[in-house]
Amino acid sequence: MVKDFIITNYRVSLFTYEGLKMYSEPGESLSSFAAKVRKHLRELMDKEFERKKYSYTKKLDSLSKKIEKRKEKIELLNTEISELRKLLAVKGADVIFSVFRRRSSLSKLSTAERIRERIRVKKKKLQQLKEEVRELEREFERVKAEMEQELAEIIERYEVKVDKFKKVDIKPSKREVEILHSAILWVPLLINKENYQPLLNLYTGRLFS
Repeated sequence: MVKDFIITNYRVSLFTYEGLKMYSEPGESLSSFAAKVRKHLRELMDKEFERKKYSYTKKLDSLSKKIEKRKEKIELLNTEISELRKLLAVKGADVIFSVFRRRSSLSKLSTAERIRERIRVKKKKLQQLKEEVRELEREFERVKAEMEQELAEIIERYEVKVDKFKKVDIKPSKREVEILHSAILWVPLLINKENYQPLLNLYTGRLFS
């Protein structure tokens, strides 16, 4: 059958790109196919790049908010400690004044000690917050560096590489071959009676060597 002859003997050469299920059109140039591959890879890269960037941006935003909140608390604590120190200085002056006036200063000493204790508690909390900020900032820089590395790897992974273009011969399958027209071609030939080889094309006059 004609279809079997075509399947057995016919081949078409196409370009493909390693890792992609993409093939050039029959007769398409490599430059034209490369442009299609480049466009396809760019679309894939953009999707993965934006997805990864969005994921890391959420993490960085969360860390930024945590850092900002702690810095606000640090600023508030510094203000409170400053005010308590001013108050302590006033109470200390009252104690000294009471001693010179020979009046009891026990209540004033007690108040001053309570202020000192409050300052100690707030300074401890202040140091804790500062350490948390340093730790969060280190985490922020680590995540940022990780993001930059992964995004760079995505860009590199989707770069078009010349050595990935391959030329392949495709054999058609039966379902891909369709016979649209059939005809019988008769050519008058002069045949050698001894070996049945054609000697002359009687239609064109061409001699067979």
